[in-house]
Amino acid sequence: MNANSSALDIAIVGMAALFPGARDLDSYWRNILAGTCYIQDAPPAWTGPYLDANERVLERIYTQKVGLLGDLAQFNPLEFGIPPHAVDGGDPDHFLALKLARDALQDAGYLERPFAHDRAGVILGRGVNPNRGSVTALQHSLVVDQTVGILQQLLPSLPDDTVADLRRGLKKSLPDLPSEAAPGLMSHMVSARIANRLNLLGPNYTVDAACASSLIAVELACQELVQGRSDLMLAGGVQVPMPAQVYMLFCYLGALSPTGIRPFDRAANGTTLSEGAGMVVLKRLRDAQADGDRIYAVLKGIGTASDGRALGLLAPRFEGQVLALEKAYAQAEVDPASIGLIEAHGTGIPIGDQTEIRTLQAVYGASRFPCAIGSVKSMIGHCIPASGTASLIKTALALYHKILPPSLCEQVNSDLGLTGSPFYLNTQTRPWVHGRPTPRRAGVNAFGFGGINVHAILEESPAPVPTLHPPAELLLLSADTRSALVRLVHQLQAVLTQNSQSDLGTLAQTLAKAARGGYRLALVVADQTQALARLQQADQYLRGQQPLLAAGSYYGEPSDQVSGLVFLFPGHETAYPNMGLGLTLHFPQIRAWFDRMDAEDGDLPSTYIFPRPTGLTPLETGKLAVQLKTPALGFLTTATLSLALAELLADCGVRPTVLVGHGSGEQTALLASQSATAAQVQARTRVYRQLAGPSSLRGTQLEIGVAPAQFLTKIVQETPDLYLMADDGPERVVLFGEDEAATQAMSQLRAQWCLVTRTTDALPLNTPLLEPMVEQFAALYQDWELPVTTIYSCVTAQPFPAQPQAFRALAAQGVARPIQFRQTLENLYAQGMRTFVEVGPGRTLTDRVGTLLKGRDHLALAVDQSYTGWLDCLGQLFSRGTDLDLTPLAHSTPPTPQPVAGTRTLNLALPLLHLGPVALERLKQEI
Repeated sequence: MNANSSALDIAIVGMAALFPGARDLDSYWRNILAGTCYIQDAPPAWTGPYLDANERVLERIYTQKVGLLGDLAQFNPLEFGIPPHAVDGGDPDHFLALKLARDALQDAGYLERPFAHDRAGVILGRGVNPNRGSVTALQHSLVVDQTVGILQQLLPSLPDDTVADLRRGLKKSLPDLPSEAAPGLMSHMVSARIANRLNLLGPNYTVDAACASSLIAVELACQELVQGRSDLMLAGGVQVPMPAQVYMLFCYLGALSPTGIRPFDRAANGTTLSEGAGMVVLKRLRDAQADGDRIYAVLKGIGTASDGRALGLLAPRFEGQVLALEKAYAQAEVDPASIGLIEAHGTGIPIGDQTEIRTLQAVYGASRFPCAIGSVKSMIGHCIPASGTASLIKTALALYHKILPPSLCEQVNSDLGLTGSPFYLNTQTRPWVHGRPTPRRAGVNAFGFGGINVHAILEESPAPVPTLHPPAELLLLSADTRSALVRLVHQLQAVLTQNSQSDLGTLAQTLAKAARGGYRLALVVADQTQALARLQQADQYLRGQQPLLAAGSYYGEPSDQVSGLVFLFPGHETAYPNMGLGLTLHFPQIRAWFDRMDAEDGDLPSTYIFPRPTGLTPLETGKLAVQLKTPALGFLTTATLSLALAELLADCGVRPTVLVGHGSGEQTALLASQSATAAQVQARTRVYRQLAGPSSLRGTQLEIGVAPAQFLTKIVQETPDLYLMADDGPERVVLFGEDEAATQAMSQLRAQWCLVTRTTDALPLNTPLLEPMVEQFAALYQDWELPVTTIYSCVTAQPFPAQPQAFRALAAQGVARPIQFRQTLENLYAQGMRTFVEVGPGRTLTDRVGTLLKGRDHLALAVDQSYTGWLDCLGQLFSRGTDLDLTPLAHSTPPTPQPVAGTRTLNLALPLLHLGPVALERLKQEI
């Protein structure tokens, strides 16, 4: 950290979350990535008699859409030394905030490690809404007294003992308020209780700035650290409960949506409120690094500004928001153009959303770099004082995992003016590819009604990137005999049955390290229940009681094992939008390849691979897909993905016997045989770019689906200026020629009832017309060393020569010679190759292998799939004799919370007065 810098440089080292649908941090992040909305219709107990869709009066609500915690609001007073009888009548947010503070410290590792308690504190954003504790106190005193007083006015003849019974009956309907419950009735005690129970001797207090409360709490905590008064601070926000009585005010103002919150959506018609709480643990960055802390993200700057003399107290003001952002960037000393993600305030109130977008466009200008926008409120609602923390935690996790999380929106509001700007609403979970010289950065907005605006700037941590929690595990079992494998299956069944909370990830790693026998079983399972089911099915299959294995289960014996494994690298024409998405989200090494690709190419090729999901017309999206298949961009992107996948396969122990490339994929195969770099890929891309320049030769390409081989040979031999480009088998042969020659050939082919597809303005790839390009490719291989792994050339259908000079010559000549994939595959099969893995986008070559080898023993796999599909590929390879290393799949699974004696679901409802049947009957008799 620069001593003269004004940047905060505060590390987020721990976090905890409790929001609708999410009991903890892990489930909160999973829900976000899944794009799950937890805004629901409130139950009748919540709406009570207040719901009236046609009223706009203060005592009624017109919507029942709300984000509630429900059964997730759990607390165990015994864990914190709190008398259980003191909980029910107190404010629930006191107890939930205490639990989250403890959980955040645990996440940071400071429940186990010592820290200076005298230099640690807590600051919490919290509102002053009606709460169970405060309303209980009022009911016990003011409301009971008023109720009894009114009855005495109406019935002055009521005996004193009846009045006393009435008072006792009303109080009995309310939660008890023993003396131990007193702290739970005072608003500021929420932070004091945390400091008391966690022994924090530094500052503790609460702040209330409406929707900006928790980010202001974070800013104040940062200042404690920057000024050296504290070394560790907890900060966050809490909004529990969200009763219908709060809704009454917002309905009176017309701010709530009758249909549910949809920020930035064309149908947005208001916000939706919710319950929730979040907490972060903060330390100075230099201290966190020195102490070896896990760092989620780094806070670089926080700007705060008020709206001043706005049109009204509740109206957003453009100038005030701009000022907050400008202050944040001045403090952080970073260029707004370096921001790749904005977690917007995004409440779904149209005027607020439009003002926020205007603010971003004014501060960011016409940045050439795309910037994603999102709002977690689209999934959990607006939990007012805790909303800033919800956004901060989401953004820190996005930076930590290098993922752009989605925001829910059906159709972006065109009035926002996002078209043509660097901003787009990110509606899909996407890898955060970043090849810029600056670190990944994000901004977080929290604009409080009443005119207080906060903007926080976060930067990615220099720490290694973790792997996302996977949707499935791969269990590998092996033994020396079939009967021994059956016993192993029984042992694993017993382990899983006896321990219902087994960590499947750890179990998968343990099994993989021991899996070296000849009789092999691989199971892809999503959870323990599915693991037990598939083990049962496998047991029946292995004992001959079932003819087939279940899907996701793979078995092999020594006779099934083969040594011939071929990696197939597809050409540029196989590129497609979102290729490699499923694995890029899970494996940092794949995303790192795309990072390096963008760093080498200033045009950011990743924006073609992972196009923005909104802000593009269908025509623009179609053009991007077409451009992605052009020789230069297609080669660059497919080669990058292929090399990344090959690296991942090698990390998992899958190493080929032979490498084969189809078309431009042959260049990729050559690169894969060495320790290839992104710079080497870019060097070949530059040659392909020249090939497709304005002065390039163009013609017509004919793709022929079904045609006799001898007939095709005759046509090519007898038609001048017609060339064979590729022979991929009986279902695909490609010819190239000048327009007149191609037209003549097409007439002859169709006369023989051949299927022909014509493409005009095509490039003469893999034809002698590209001989002038051979010299440029030759320059790339002049210092090339012979690879250890055998490479088959698809233009000779033979291995590359073992002589260096001949090897280099053939490496350069491939661009000007036709592809002989059919013959190459036949020769490989004759050499004993039986397993073929397509290492690149899609499954084009996999399907062609299936066609050419139909009816013959072989296995063809495509690895560009979902994570579960990837495990299926590994499982099949394992069953055929490939020993796997599953270390790259290792991950830490947060332990599943177990019920602890004393845990209770907190009652978040406001207590209502009522008379029991006995007291009510006596009162009726007196009347």
